[in-house]
Amino acid sequence: MKVSGTPEEVTVDGTPLDVFSDTNITLNTTGIKVDGDATSGETMYSHTRVLAKGENLTVAVDLTTDVILSELNNRLSTYPISIKLAGGDVYSTTGKISYSGFDTDKGKATITVIPSTSRNPWTPVAAA
Repeated sequence: MKVSGTPEEVTVDGTPLDVFSDTNITLNTTGIKVDGDATSGETMYSHTRVLAKGENLTVAVDLTTDVILSELNNRLSTYPISIKLAGGDVYSTTGKISYSGFDTDKGKATITVIPSTSRNPWTPVAAA
């Protein structure tokens, strides 16, 4: 499963994040990436396991949000994460985020969501 869309609401460990309207997130599942290299004989193939992720999530960040995201990034345990797309579909997972700071001039940062499981990492949630 690979889902892309504009996130409308994002909640990380109970903390709602303000998502920029021009954001387009891709929710990937675990898979195998295949590459080929030309040789004088048959093609040499390499197979790499690809981690499930939610990539390119751009959120508004101020100093308070920076402290929260930094704490979540450094936490050893996993936490609940929920992403509601503009079309109304909601996906939840348990995992962690990757966050490395924010652009203070623009007040924004890009985070990556990393589910804790590689099997069915994105659980669709029925709309209320």
